[in-house]
Amino acid sequence: DGKKIKYIAMARNGLDFASSMTTFYSSHSEKFRQLWGGFPPDVSEVVAEGENHPVMNDILPTGPLAEFYWGYIQKWWKYKDDPNVLLLHYADVRKDLKGNVAKVAEFVGVELNEEELDVVTK
Repeated sequence: DGKKIKYIAMARNGLDFASSMTTFYSSHSEKFRQLWGGFPPDVSEVVAEGENHPVMNDILPTGPLAEFYWGYIQKWWKYKDDPNVLLLHYADVRKDLKGNVAKVAEFVGVELNEEELDVVTK
């Protein structure tokens, strides 16, 4: 029964995701791309010029890579209010790391005192 299992999922802003994808696409060597049949495409030159590379359309809701972001969000969103699901937002965690670590600890039934919370969030 899936209700006995606790799930923690994290989402982020779609623009942040797109930005991460451009970094991911641009971080691979040409040798790596050759091994993977040209994937991921090098978008660094186009992005440096302030343009969108056509591959960025792939991550839009109708694109072939939409599942990486949109599908993930849609799948978890319907469970966000379930008592065994904790859906976090990356920006919120960045803003208040201690508060969110405390929230996760409570969610999974772990008691952290202030000193332990400090160590975990250091």
